[in-house]
Amino acid sequence: MKTQQQANPTQPTKFDNIQGRITQIQQLAEAGGLNAVSIKKGGKDTPVESKSVFNAINTVARVAEMEIFQALNKIYQAKLFIEIATNQGGTITNKDGEPLTSEELLERAFNDLSEAQTQLESLIDLNKGNA
Repeated sequence: MKTQQQANPTQPTKFDNIQGRITQIQQLAEAGGLNAVSIKKGGKDTPVESKSVFNAINTVARVAEMEIFQALNKIYQAKLFIEIATNQGGTITNKDGEPLTSEELLERAFNDLSEAQTQLESLIDLNKGNA
């Protein structure tokens, strides 16, 4: 069975793209929120633009929403694979049109649950500021 990292060894996470925005939001919060006149950026005071702040917050929220939606889809897909594997009430085929065995269905379910777990852990780490 392949782990998520083996399946996609070089795929960058979406979280890498929003770290600067999270830092920007944290700096703004430390500077006094929307009442702040400026924040430190590169050692210099930079005027605060509320538009950029809201853009940063919206970007973080959109990425989190997408990750949650993808994790839920993976969980739902895993549930279907498990139901089919245990009930043998339906058939899922591979690329060649051959039906998958119960073991193969359970392996796919496990892979989907592992991917969902990775996505949810990334969101938790992001919330803690550790991503």
